[in-house]
Amino acid sequence: MKRKITILVLLVLAIGLNAQTSIAVTDDFLAPKINPAAMGFGNANGFSFIGNYDEDGIYEDWYSVIISSDNLGYVLERKGENDHHRLALCSLKNELARNFYLGLSWDWKNKHFKDGNLQESILYRPTDFLSVGAIAYDLFEDGASYDFGFAVRPLFFNNDWAHRVTFSADTSYDRDDLIKPVLGLQTELFDGIRLGGSYDVDSESVGLNFGITLENVSTGTFADTDEDKEFQAGSYYVNISEKTFKSFINFRKNQFIDYKLKGQVFETKPGQKIGPFTIFMSKGKTLSEIIEDLNTMKDDKNVSGIVFQQAIFSARLAQREELRDAFMDFKSAGKKVVFYFEEVGGSNYAFAASIADEIYINPAGGVDFKGISVNSPYINSLLDTLGIDVINLRSHDYKTAGNMFSEDHMTDAERESYQYLLDGIFAEISAMIEEGRGGKLKNSVEELINESPIWTAEAALEKGLIDGIIFQDELQSKLGEKYENKKITEKYTHNEIRYDWSDSKTEKVALIYAVGSIHSGKGVNGKS
Repeated sequence: MKRKITILVLLVLAIGLNAQTSIAVTDDFLAPKINPAAMGFGNANGFSFIGNYDEDGIYEDWYSVIISSDNLGYVLERKGENDHHRLALCSLKNELARNFYLGLSWDWKNKHFKDGNLQESILYRPTDFLSVGAIAYDLFEDGASYDFGFAVRPLFFNNDWAHRVTFSADTSYDRDDLIKPVLGLQTELFDGIRLGGSYDVDSESVGLNFGITLENVSTGTFADTDEDKEFQAGSYYVNISEKTFKSFINFRKNQFIDYKLKGQVFETKPGQKIGPFTIFMSKGKTLSEIIEDLNTMKDDKNVSGIVFQQAIFSARLAQREELRDAFMDFKSAGKKVVFYFEEVGGSNYAFAASIADEIYINPAGGVDFKGISVNSPYINSLLDTLGIDVINLRSHDYKTAGNMFSEDHMTDAERESYQYLLDGIFAEISAMIEEGRGGKLKNSVEELINESPIWTAEAALEKGLIDGIIFQDELQSKLGEKYENKKITEKYTHNEIRYDWSDSKTEKVALIYAVGSIHSGKGVNGKS
């Protein structure tokens, strides 16, 4: 009686199951082995080793190796002198039915590949609290059999706790016989610590499981008992995943991401299409890529902010304004933005000043703080010397496209047009800087520009253009002092294991890029 109570307590207090065996729940490294359809869910990527043991010790000739990706997996199971193989493939998400996955697997023994058996599997997760799985063995043979799995998450009403408790029931149907179910309970009350249990109603045996996760590695053990509740056998495993797990030791918290923003910001990346392949010709980022990165980091609780070191990049004013809006949205989540420059000026300073919490500069550097201007060449005198007469047909003086050839200087109408354009751009840039720097500036932007076109580091600090003068190798310690021991991470990856079960229904929007010049094309009068 005491033993039964102990087992019941362990089941109720279970803290997750890493080596799950329910075909409705398993979507981790065991998916190729348990339910290949679940590989399409995206959590199976990586390399895993499973060893086996009993009360006499570890079996040296009984182990499994699993290598898998989203759509392809291979399982090698060594049992004594025999090798059992499984190739799991075509685990595809069905675009016609949301949250529905299909899988196939081919099992063979030793080198007898042609004599293998085919299995078909499905996984359907219509909501975050319901999952259904099924596997068919020898579907087109007389002795076909089936496995069915059903799982629910009772805490679906709380986003933070929805994945932490899961109940499952699995059964088999074989030649008119319905096998009694295996009941399972998996919870994860604490990140990275997992313990689970199952009860086989048919054999009255119990399975217990324990596992821990650290970043990209999970490890643990699981054991089975016989009908007398005596230990029978167990397994241990190590899984190295491409994705990151929730870990009971958070190595990534308080990060400042060293974000690389250099070169050209594109609407679409320029490239040369050769057959089915596209060769990209530039290392710059697209506007949508940057915004997507910001949205990801905004939602990542381990990211405290972004650091830009020598973020000298080219972008149109409209792109900078769109980026500014995206950064302000990023900062609305309490994130910080810090810049470090050797020296900076022009639009790069204006952009940094509009979004930065802190701007630091090298002691030998400075801020190039000039206004804006426009230049236009005029070659009418050259053409006249060459005996070429230019006739510029225009409806009014403000049609200035041909002035380069018909004039030898800027006309009053052209100057007025440019002045109107420059005034608008200057007002926009000034507003960006003054709004971003707030009360830090000692004078208005226009006054600072008129006072001096170039400011040394000391003078820029005095005028409120920057927030500090440091060498680049001092940036880490500076952030640690100001933002409570935050650390700079040079490489940011956010490829987490999925803990939800379903993709919400969303409307599809077609995105069409129209970049470059618009040409009239070819046509025939009177025909469309």
